[in-house]
Amino acid sequence: MMTDQFWKDLNSTEATSFSGVPYNFEMLHGMDIDLSGYKHLRYATQAGGKLRPELVTHFAETFGAVG
Repeated sequence: MMTDQFWKDLNSTEATSFSGVPYNFEMLHGMDIDLSGYKHLRYATQAGGKLRPELVTHFAETFGAVG
């Protein structure tokens, strides 16, 4: 997830979902990835612990903005 190749592969395979634990979403937030370029991505799921409320809000807004 921390490499450009991950995101290239996510796009080229037309992945429809992304799953992670809170740490993954913390890292994703810090990377400030533009999710609008991943048109096939439809679902993001999080498990393995509670996500900080501000990150829940951030990702709800981010994913909501790209449909």
